[in-house]
This record gives sequence, structure tokens and C-alpha cells, in this order.
Amino acid sequence: MENGAMLLLRSLSLLMAAVLVVCAIFAPLLAPTVPDRLSPEFVVVAPFEAWAYPLGTDFLGRDVLSRLIYGARSAVAVVITTVVLAAATGTMLGVVAGFGGRTGRMVDRLLVGPTAGVAGLPTWGRVLLSANIGIFAGLFFLALFGSGFINMVWVLALLSTPKVVLAVRNAVRGIKSLGGADTANGSWIASLPSRMTANIAVTVIITGSLQFKSVLLLESLFTFLGVGIPPDVHTWSSMAAGVVGGDTNFLWWAFWFPMASILATAIALHFLGGWVREILGSQAVALAGHPVGGAAPSGAKSRHVAGLLAIFLGCFGVHKFYLGNVKMGIVYLLCSTLGSVLVLPALVVLVVSVVEGIRYLITDDLRFQQLYIDRQRGQATNSE
Repeated sequence: MENGAMLLLRSLSLLMAAVLVVCAIFAPLLAPTVPDRLSPEFVVVAPFEAWAYPLGTDFLGRDVLSRLIYGARSAVAVVITTVVLAAATGTMLGVVAGFGGRTGRMVDRLLVGPTAGVAGLPTWGRVLLSANIGIFAGLFFLALFGSGFINMVWVLALLSTPKVVLAVRNAVRGIKSLGGADTANGSWIASLPSRMTANIAVTVIITGSLQFKSVLLLESLFTFLGVGIPPDVHTWSSMAAGVVGGDTNFLWWAFWFPMASILATAIALHFLGGWVREILGSQAVALAGHPVGGAAPSGAKSRHVAGLLAIFLGCFGVHKFYLGNVKMGIVYLLCSTLGSVLVLPALVVLVVSVVEGIRYLITDDLRFQQLYIDRQRGQATNSE
């Protein structure tokens, strides 16, 4: 019964995340009207009173449904940009800390030590302390640098980076310890860079997926307080803040619909993060290597790891590198790099990688091994 309930929650969470992404990408097509459009003849329309405004309008006659859809675009942009920025910065610092040296020890003392201390607390203490540190540090930096979308992303990334540093540093040191203890195994040492790359990628995906929820909640709080994203950018929290504290009557629909969107999205991201951690948690250990003194694994790959790498980092070809298809990995990486100039190649690679990730996840283990591992090895052998 418990497994069935958890499966249902994860399915609903995945559906919620998919709806969110679709709304973010196709907001101009899905929104009934332009979110800033004023309709003086339809001011303060309650939900379902007019077919043209199914969720009602606010004090200025703006459509609540259209503003919710455009708010999804802001939520996705803030969360993904923040997590990617924190992942990139945290990975670099985590690798430096993992390999040691003077710079690594400095990173250890400044970032890893305090973060590990907080992580060692009981669950309730860790949650309370992390929330307080995030709120007060965020308010301090936003007061120092000012509000705005870019400043908000940088502040949230700054708050999210230490956890990535700690996770990547531990992953690097774990692989180093296995490699150092088995220096006689030349084949395993030769595969050390690819193992480390795959393990770091899995670690970053797990950590990033667990931070989606906290990033969304912090952004909503700061924007609601008026120190985050400015009101001219459509966000759910700015919608709710716009109907609080005014001299006019309180419009419950203009407040509770965006607040419900924030809550539902946070819950969905919570369950999705736990699902990603459950799937990839054991895989991170397997990717690190074999038992000390044992033989190297035969190179078996996990379809779950490949699927999630394709969905989250597929535009950079990480899943192709993981599966040993270096040539296609380079092609994907070049297309995503060209995306800064030509949008179409990057968009095509993004869609293709997501489709590939879904195919990996729904394929059984035996067929995955035959299609994507054995065939790739056969092609590599023939080319040699």
C-alpha cells in the first residue's frame, strides 16, 4: 500500500513538473490573454463568473490564469538557472577541494567544513538552521547588491553552492581512495577519469534535484517581501504580494491561486528530488569503482543513470560520454555551444536528449544492454 501511494505521488509530481515546463516554454500560446492587459470592464471578476476569465481578474482587470502561466516561466527560469550556476561553481570548487593542496584546504575550511557541520545535525536542526541561514544571508546579500532577476539568481546560487561543493568533494575523494589503493590494476587506473566524470555528474544531479524546492521557496519569499524579483517580471509571489496590504478588498483568488501554485510545485519538486536520489544514490557508489583489490567491473552501465543524465545534462552530451559514445558526445557538446549563437541546434539537441532519456528509462535492462552498450562496443571494435 505504501509503495503504491509513493508511486502515485511520484507520478503526480512528474506530471506537475511536466505541466510546469510546458507552461514555461509555451506560455504565449497557452495564456488566454497577455498578462499585463488591462480590462476595465472586467475588474475584480471572481473565478468562473466569466468564461473569458476562468480564474478571475485582479484590481486592474488582469487575467489571473494568464499571469499564473507566465509565472511558471519565471519559476522555471529562476530554479534551473540557479541550480545550473550552483552546479557549475560547486563542481569546480568541489574538485579542487577533493584533490587537496593549498587551495583545496582553503576551500575545505571556508565552505566544506561549515556545510558538513550543518549536515551532521539531526533532521529538524538541519532544516531549521539551513532555513535561517538561507533567509538571513539572502536578505543581507540582496540588501547589499539590490533586487533584480540577475542578482536574485546569483544570491540563490551562492547559497546553494556549498552543498554541491561538499557532495562533489566527497565523490572525488572516494574515487581517489579506491584508485590509490589499487595502483596495480592498470586498466582500472586508465578508466579513472571517465569514472570520476560520471560519478561527479551523478552526484551533481542528485544534489541539484534536491535543491529545486529550496530555491523556489527562497525566491518566492524574497520576492513576496519586495527584495527579490521586481514586480514588472511575472512571478507567483509578486501576484500574491500585490493583493496584500492594499486599501481595497482582499481578493482571495488573486492570492491563493499563486500561493497554491508555489506550494504544489514545491511538493512536486520534493518528491521528484527524493525519487532521483533513490535511483541514483546506489549508482554513485557503483560508478566509483570496484572493491579494493578486486577486479574491475566489466563496464556495465545503468539505464537509470543514462536516462537521468540525458534528461538533465543531455544537451552537453554527458549521457553519450557515459555510454562510451565519445563522438556523439562531442557533437552534442558542440551543438549546445553553438546555441549561444544559433538557437535551433541547441533546441534540437535538447529535445533529442530528453527523448533519449525517456527511452533509456522505459527500456528493460537486457534490451538497454544490447542496444546501447553491446552495439556501441561492436562499432568501436569494427572501427579499430
